[in-house]
Amino acid sequence: MKNLKLTHSLSLLVLAAIIVLVGFLGIYFDTVLKKNYMENTKKRMISGFARLYNETRETENKLKEGVSFITTDKYLVSSIDLINNYQNKYEYNAALLDEEKKLIARQLLDRVKLSLNDDIALHDKKEELIAFVQKEKEEYRLNYFSYDQGKRVLYSKLESEQEYRKILYREDPLIPFKHKSYYQMEDASSAIVTYHFLNGDLVIKSHQSLYEKGGKEIKAHMEMSHIIEHDDLSALSRTLGMELQMGRQAPYASAVFSLHDPGGFEGVQVKNIDGSYYAAAKLNTENGTVYFTARLDTSMLIKTLYENRYQLLTILVLVTLLVLLALHRFVSRRLTRPLNQVMGQIEKIERRDYTPSQPVQSGNELEMISDSINQLAQTISKREKELKASQKDLEFLSLYDALTNLPNRRFFMSRLEYAVKKAQREGTKLAIMFLDVDQFKQVNDTLGHNVGDQLLQAIATQLTHVIRSVDTLARIGGDEFIVMIENVRELSMLEATAQKILDLFNEPFVWDDHRLNTSVSIGISVYPEDGEDRITLIKHADMAMYHSKDRGHNGYSFFSQELAAEVEKRVARINALKSAVSHGEEFHLLYQPKISVSTGKIIGIEALVRWESERFGLLGPDEFISLLEETNLIIPLGEWVAQKACSDFMALQKEGYTMQQVSINLSPIQLFNSDIVEMMEKIIKSTQIIPGMIELEITESFSANYKEQILQTFYRLRDMGIELAIDDFGTGYSSMAYLQKLPVTRPKIDKSFVEGISASKENEAIVKAIVALAKTFDLKVTAEGVESEVQLDYLRELGCDEVQGFYYAKPMKIERLKTLYDRINR
Repeated sequence: MKNLKLTHSLSLLVLAAIIVLVGFLGIYFDTVLKKNYMENTKKRMISGFARLYNETRETENKLKEGVSFITTDKYLVSSIDLINNYQNKYEYNAALLDEEKKLIARQLLDRVKLSLNDDIALHDKKEELIAFVQKEKEEYRLNYFSYDQGKRVLYSKLESEQEYRKILYREDPLIPFKHKSYYQMEDASSAIVTYHFLNGDLVIKSHQSLYEKGGKEIKAHMEMSHIIEHDDLSALSRTLGMELQMGRQAPYASAVFSLHDPGGFEGVQVKNIDGSYYAAAKLNTENGTVYFTARLDTSMLIKTLYENRYQLLTILVLVTLLVLLALHRFVSRRLTRPLNQVMGQIEKIERRDYTPSQPVQSGNELEMISDSINQLAQTISKREKELKASQKDLEFLSLYDALTNLPNRRFFMSRLEYAVKKAQREGTKLAIMFLDVDQFKQVNDTLGHNVGDQLLQAIATQLTHVIRSVDTLARIGGDEFIVMIENVRELSMLEATAQKILDLFNEPFVWDDHRLNTSVSIGISVYPEDGEDRITLIKHADMAMYHSKDRGHNGYSFFSQELAAEVEKRVARINALKSAVSHGEEFHLLYQPKISVSTGKIIGIEALVRWESERFGLLGPDEFISLLEETNLIIPLGEWVAQKACSDFMALQKEGYTMQQVSINLSPIQLFNSDIVEMMEKIIKSTQIIPGMIELEITESFSANYKEQILQTFYRLRDMGIELAIDDFGTGYSSMAYLQKLPVTRPKIDKSFVEGISASKENEAIVKAIVALAKTFDLKVTAEGVESEVQLDYLRELGCDEVQGFYYAKPMKIERLKTLYDRINR
C-alpha cells in the first residue's frame, strides 16, 4: 500500500505540476509578459544607473580617503617642508632633495596602489609638480622633477625597475605641471572631487590642499584620479545584461535625468525604438555634460518566445503522458526502497554520524548517489577536523607573532589594557619595558633578512628565560620587543630585570655559521607615574628607549619629564642637522697632525668634522654623528668631508706643506648605503690627489662584525691604491687571522690603552702586543691620544711608526696647521 501510495502521489504531483506550469506559461506569455515587460525593462535600467551611481560615489569616497593622508602623514609633511624651504632651481641640491622626492614618489605609489586608482600627483607651494605616479598597463610609473641650472628635469621609472632615468617630459592634461584649481580656496580645507571627460573617458579626480599653520597659505596640493574607460562600461554592461555607453550626446533618449540625483531615478523614461529600449542619464563635468545611454535589445527574445509557445505546449503535453507512465513503473519497482536507504544515509549525516553505511544496490543513479553520500560523509568528517585545526591556527596567528611565537601587538595591547584596569582597581603598579635591538638594520642589510629573522628568534628565546612567567613578553614589530611587568613594588626590581636582559647580550649569539655581537636599548615607564593609559605608557617607554640609544646603546633608561625634554631637544637637533646639511654652511674641518716617531716631524693629518650650529653652537662629533647616521644624512655630509679634506690636502701640497697622507673617517652607513668606491673615484678625479695619499679609517668593532660583507669593498679600494686603517684598534674583536684576512695597511691603537702606559702593566702589554702583531704582518702602526713624553718614549722603544695627541697638537684649523708645520718641519 505504501508503494502504491507513493507512486500515485508522485504521479499526481507531477501531473499537477505540469498543468500548473502549462497554465502559468500561457498566462505569462499572453498577459504578464506583454503588460510588465516595459516596467521590468525600466527597473533594470534604473538598477543599472543606480549601480553606476553607486560606483561613482564609492570611487569619490576612495579618492577622498586616498589624498587625505597628506594632512596627517608627518613624514610626508616634513618632506614637503624641506622641498618648499630649500628647493632652489638655480642652486639645486640634488643629493638631498632628489632623495626626498624619491621617498615622496614611493609614498604616492603606496597610496595609489592601496586605493586601486590610476594616478596621483603632489604640487608644492608654488603649485608646481614635485612628483606623480601614473598607471601604465599592469604597473605604475614613478616620476619626480629635479632641476639642473634652473631647468626642470623629469626622472622616471616603473615600479619594477631599480633606478630612475631622465626622460622627456610631455605634459598630460590629467596631471598639468602647474596646478589648476577647480575650487575656491575656502572649499579646499577638506578633499573635494571633480569630474572630467577627456579622450572619451570619464575621469574622477580628488583634490586636497595642505595649509600652513595659520590656515591662509597653502604649502602643497595633492590630486588622485580614477579613470572610467569604455572597457569598464563594457564590463559593467556584461554584468548588468544591457549595453551602456557614454558620450557627448544621448541618441534615442526621450528624457534625460541627472545621474547624481537618485531622487530622479523613478522619473526615468524608457523609449522603445526598433526593438530596443533606451534610457539616458547626464553628468556635469568640468569639460561639459556627459551622457550615459542604456540600451536593451528585446525584439529577438519576444519573437522567439512567441514562435516557441505553441511548440512548447505540444511538447509538454506529450512529455506529461510519457512521464506519468514511466514514473509509475519506475517507482513501483526500483525507487521506493533505495530512496528509503538513501534517506537513512542522509539522516545519519544530520546526526553527525559519519560512519560508512551499507550502499544501495539498485544498479542505477541511486546507487551512485548512495556511494556519493558515503564519500560526502567522509569528506564532511575530514573537513570538520581540518576546520577545527584551521580555527586554532587562525586564533594563534591573530594573537601571536609568526616568527617568534611570542604574543603580538594586538594580544599585548589587550593584556595591557586589562592590566591597567586591574592596577587601577587594586592600587598597584606595573611597568613597561620597550626593547630595541641596536643596529639591527645593518644585520638585515649585510647578512640578509633570513639571518635577521634567526637573530630575532634567538633573542626571543633568550628573553623568555630572564622574565617571570607572570610577566608578558611580546614582539610588536621589526626588532622591537616589549615586556609588561605587573605588581611592581620597587624600582630596584625593574633595574634588576633590565640588567638581566642586558647581560644576555654580553655574549655573541651563535647559530650555524653565524656569530653576531649585538646589544639592546631599553626604555622603562611605570604606571601610574608615567601614564595612566596604555598608549601613554608605551609612548613614554619608547621615548626612554631612544634616550638609551643616545647614551651609546646597550643600556636602560627610566622615563622622566627631563627625558621628554631631551627627546624634544633631539628632534630639534635632527631638524637643525637636516637644514645644515642641505645648506652646507655650518660645517668645517679641523686637522690633527700625525707625527713620525723617528723624526718628530708632521707626516700626515687626520680630518675631523665640526658643526657650528646657529642654534646649538659649536658641537663635536660625539654630539651629532650618531644622529647623522640614524637619518642617513651622513652620506651627503661624508662625501663633503672627503671632498673638502682632499682639496685642502692638495692645496697644502701646492703651497709646499708636503705630507704623506690625509686620513678620513668612514661611517658604516656610508659603506652600506652608498657606493663609496664610486665616490672616491670622483673625488680623486676632481682633486687630482694621488690615491696613495688617502687613508680611510673604519672602526674595528664594525669591521669585525661584518668583515665578510665589506671585504669586497675594501679590496676594490685597495686596488685603487687607497690605504685602509682600523680605528680604535684593540677595543673590539682583533685576532691574527682577522688582520691577515682584511686588506688593511695600518692599525691605530686606541687612546684608552695609550693613556694607561706607565700606569697599568696590562695596558703596556696590550700596546706592546698590538705593535708586535702589526709588525708581524708588515703593517704600520699609529698610536692615538699621546699626551706625555713618557708615553712617546715607550712607543718609540716599541717601534711605533706614528703618533697623534695633545702632546704635539690638538685638532686645528688649516692656517694654524701651517704655522705648526713651519715650526716643526722647517
